Amino acid sequence: MEAVRNAMGEATVLVVEDAVELRVLYAHGLAEAGLRVLQAADGAAMQELLARERPDVVLLDINLPDANGLELARRLGLRDRAGLIFVTTRTETADRVEALESLGDDYVTKPVDLRELVARVRNLLRRAAPGDAPLRFDGWTLDLVRRELFRPDGAFLPLTTGEFNILAALAAFRPRPVSREYLLDVISNRDSERVSEHTVDTLMTRLRRKMRQASGREAPIVTVRGVGYALSNGTL
Repeated sequence: MEAVRNAMGEATVLVVEDAVELRVLYAHGLAEAGLRVLQAADGAAMQELLARERPDVVLLDINLPDANGLELARRLGLRDRAGLIFVTTRTETADRVEALESLGDDYVTKPVDLRELVARVRNLLRRAAPGDAPLRFDGWTLDLVRRELFRPDGAFLPLTTGEFNILAALAAFRPRPVSREYLLDVISNRDSERVSEHTVDTLMTRLRRKMRQASGREAPIVTVRGVGYALSNGTL
């Protein structure tokens, strides 16, 4: 996020709530706080929005009419894609622990004080500002400030400048694919005479091999035919 979308004024929040009155209430309060708001009534509508939008924070009800919010967050790897706050009537400790340990960033039980909810969203946006929080995908951690990659087990994995720049570009656009032309600009500083698309493919092959050898599993990078590359939708 760009300086948390200029002090959070342009940050986007996706509200996923099947109760119309609550969804409208949350959306109104967030909009009044200067945030851009998207709304979804169920898991299917949420996935349709995520296919074309990149929200900074998702407010997700657990008891949706077509899905369990916890299972949906796990399957889609939502925590890798946005800040995630569960808003639910569930008060069981097991649900809260599961949500906070591996699936989301915050857990709020209904009824919710609207001012508190807005404050929690703002707090999460501040924590997610560039330089404060690294990018996480499929268990890997990419620190953009220190320019370091850490394996799922927490160990440091050295990368060349080109490898790091490519991975950072893929992480920034996840889950959307990134074209070879764009990656070529990323690694060449727009001096296309020094490198070619073949250089991109060579670096990608080397990066995948490093990540596979370091973790014992395939790197979460997929080839998108006719486009380029993308990070897969694995979970933490």
